Amino acid sequence: MRNRWLTTNEAAELIGCRPKTLVMWRYKGRGPRYAKVSPGRSGGVRYRYSDITAWMEQRTRGGEAA
Repeated sequence: MRNRWLTTNEAAELIGCRPKTLVMWRYKGRGPRYAKVSPGRSGGVRYRYSDITAWMEQRTRGGEAA
């Protein structure tokens, strides 16, 4: 599962945001790493599961570590 590639919809669900938010983050150069798997503005994009979880870990704040 760690190296599974996710669609924008799957990645958004994992993060807990709307797919449109991921599109905007890509446009602004933010958000988790992704791969463009086909050319053009409307080309397919995939997110590696491990990149999403690492990105989320980097943003963990407050509380006590388990």
